[in-house]
Amino acid sequence: MYLCFLFLQSTQNYIFMFTIVSTGLLGLATLFVGAFEKTRWVIPFVIIGLLGIVGLHLSGVELASFPSFSNMIVVDGFATGFSAILLFITLGLFFFADYIFRNEEEYIADIYGLMLFALCGAMIMVSYTNLTMLFLGVEILSIPMYILAGSRRVNIASNEASIKYFMMGAFASAIMLFGITFIFGATNSLDMQAILLFVKTTNQPTTMFHVGILLVIFGFLFKIGAAPFHFWSPDVYQGSPIFITVFMSTIVKIAAVGAFYKFITTIVPINSVNPLDSIWFNVLWISAALSFIIANLSAVGQTDIKRIMAFSSVSHAGFLLLPILAANTTSADALFYYVSVYSVASILFFGVLMLVAETKNELTLEDIRGLGIKSPFLVGCMVVALLSMAGIPPFAGFFAKFFTFKTAMDSSLNTLVIIGILGSLVGVYYYFKIFLAAIKKPLPKTDTTPIHVPLTYTLMLGMCILFLIVVGLFPEKLQHILHIF
Repeated sequence: MYLCFLFLQSTQNYIFMFTIVSTGLLGLATLFVGAFEKTRWVIPFVIIGLLGIVGLHLSGVELASFPSFSNMIVVDGFATGFSAILLFITLGLFFFADYIFRNEEEYIADIYGLMLFALCGAMIMVSYTNLTMLFLGVEILSIPMYILAGSRRVNIASNEASIKYFMMGAFASAIMLFGITFIFGATNSLDMQAILLFVKTTNQPTTMFHVGILLVIFGFLFKIGAAPFHFWSPDVYQGSPIFITVFMSTIVKIAAVGAFYKFITTIVPINSVNPLDSIWFNVLWISAALSFIIANLSAVGQTDIKRIMAFSSVSHAGFLLLPILAANTTSADALFYYVSVYSVASILFFGVLMLVAETKNELTLEDIRGLGIKSPFLVGCMVVALLSMAGIPPFAGFFAKFFTFKTAMDSSLNTLVIIGILGSLVGVYYYFKIFLAAIKKPLPKTDTTPIHVPLTYTLMLGMCILFLIVVGLFPEKLQHILHIF
């Protein structure tokens, strides 16, 4: 039996690692398919490849935790669960991609290949157990995203978004690397367990260690788009192509939040008496509060829909910080639940936006006037997505916020919960502002031709709606899936 256990452990390790490697190889193969000018083959090739990777990943799911590859990666429920949601979200986006990029065949393989490379980096970020691997994951994710933000080369706003994202992202990565260097200087190790041992055995950690922790936290807050490190979000969200914006708001945020949670809960153990607690706790508390206040108030006066959703994303970053701050036994479940629901709602909303915008890079509230006449189905999809993001029952967003609030209250974060509730009330206003703009009568001489929704597109939107309704009515179903990991 012991030999069987060792075999299963080794198999799981290699399956998980092969999932990461095969994602990178799929991205490389996609570039070659494009190089041979087989553009019609690209999307079927990518979808079939991702389906194979998803199947491979799920076949290696185990509840046990195994460090592997010289303790650089850990195979546990958290890593496999977050990697699974990353794979499913990316797969869902590619079903939209075939229609969205139907007129942009020349560089389509490059865009898909870069997305797959970013996905590879995202999976590394949620499974690291060594700070070297964390930084590699951050860079493998970030560099393709800088390019993708400017993938609409003839659009000045897209170019500007790429430059801003690159410049600010490079500074954030440098700050994080500087922090990792300080941590190494203080502990003489980059292994998370060795750093944890240092925290437990050292009565008074050095100033270098304190500064290193704070610098890494600042880097993470930038990556998840939390205030006051959120200033890149509105411009980058607005300037990037809409398809890249939704990829950014889901995959990048999920990976950053997952990596951040691992960093905090490993170095600062749950319910520990530690001099570091006051430092990271106060910084994250202030960041979460600012995310609720600044983001929601800033979104109220916006007219560009992508800028509204950018500030909405900052507000949601505040909710994602609540389980990290709570750091209790239900934090991981609450975090996974929230990112799953938020990602599906984002895909549903931006899926509608992509279809309405067509080739436009920017879309204002006036641009969606008359959408109720052009396509009642799309307005219905938009309403479900917005109500879920606002946290209104019976949709899944209500329970996502409820679980994060409950997790926070279990750790006595009552004041922050109240700020979050008040921020959510403000959020309801600007979400409904988008809905009201969509059902307004169209302007004179406005084209009211019905919008054609392809069958595949309709099925994907329908699946997103079904998910948000079923999980909203039966939240225990998603919790049951979480326990599988």
